[in-house]
Amino acid sequence: MITKVRVDEVKFGIILTRKYLGDSADEVGSIDQWNEVFSEIYAHIPYKSVWKGFRVNAINMDSELLDEESKRNASNLQDYDTKKEGYQVAAGLYFNRERLDIAFFPLFWTIEPVDYDREITDRKRQDALNNFAHEFGHHLARISGIVTGGSVIRNELNKHYMNVKTTFNDSIGEGIAEEIRAFFGDSETFGTLSNKVPLKIEDHPKLYTLLRVMYPIQAHLASKNIAKTLLWDKEFLWNEVGFKYTDIDGDGMPEVVDSVWYSMDRNWKRYVWYRENGKWMKRSI
Repeated sequence: MITKVRVDEVKFGIILTRKYLGDSADEVGSIDQWNEVFSEIYAHIPYKSVWKGFRVNAINMDSELLDEESKRNASNLQDYDTKKEGYQVAAGLYFNRERLDIAFFPLFWTIEPVDYDREITDRKRQDALNNFAHEFGHHLARISGIVTGGSVIRNELNKHYMNVKTTFNDSIGEGIAEEIRAFFGDSETFGTLSNKVPLKIEDHPKLYTLLRVMYPIQAHLASKNIAKTLLWDKEFLWNEVGFKYTDIDGDGMPEVVDSVWYSMDRNWKRYVWYRENGKWMKRSI
């Protein structure tokens, strides 16, 4: 069987590449199905810098293009359980800052190649489409600096995440992907982890707020001087400071000359805080 390849630019500037074996590329999801999946997540992360040019590869797992992966005993292939429905780690073959590969498993798939066409059922196809939210969660965490850290604000985001995270699979990486799947996913995944355990926004308001704002926050504050951050149920706050340098015996010593509190709510509205008549107030900016 020879793999066919179709490339389309779909919603939000995403480049969708479908690698299929049958008569139609829709065996690994139609454009309408993929656009629905993308739209569900875009509603939570509506930033062109995340989506424009992002590449998604949908691959029929019987493709000969994966033979080399099989020969290398790639863990994501070996880990797949043909008797288990729903999310599995094998669904995400690869991801980086520009690309995400999603596996579509035919019914009764085995790692050994066959010379006949195995059907990707509607259920298997929907499972793969549902799994995109989890795999995208890994990508979003990486570009937001969660787990990886680096800058002051990314380290602050990590600190808050460690305080509010769930304990799915005792893995930070898998945990945040599952949380994003539950909070940002479609009607089949929303509000539950892949093991069917409920994960409700109302039970984890700080976690939900953090996941909503972490990408724009780290991008906006990457070059700012941040003295302190706070995570509330519906807002993320930061104290931005300015310095001047005083020459003392030839050494420049920093002195804080400005200190302002700002915040972003879970709908990405920004505010500046100020004191009036002894009370903290805020106004939108």
